[in-house]
Amino acid sequence: MIELRLTQYNSTRTAACWSLILAPTACTDGGSCRPRLNIAKASGNRVALDWSTAALGYQLERTNVLSNPPHPLWVPVPEVPVITAGRFRVTNNIALPPTNNFYQLRK
Repeated sequence: MIELRLTQYNSTRTAACWSLILAPTACTDGGSCRPRLNIAKASGNRVALDWSTAALGYQLERTNVLSNPPHPLWVPVPEVPVITAGRFRVTNNIALPPTNNFYQLRK
């Protein structure tokens, strides 16, 4: 743990103090942190998405709009992930005509 204390004195020697405490966290794919979702263009009108197989229990979801109050409507991507080189992988079709596609992993 690292603690940084800052003290500021004004002209009357009155002190203002702040503390910032940094503590390490155990954060690995599949742990308490959300795994990183990679996306790359695949052939045709498709994208390839992948994430670590250490991240069990996550569902890939997508939406085409992020401004839908109070939050976007995320729907599960129907394709079942396959395991390739130690990663879950899904190849997803992009709607025609092209629209926005946003993806997330949700547990």
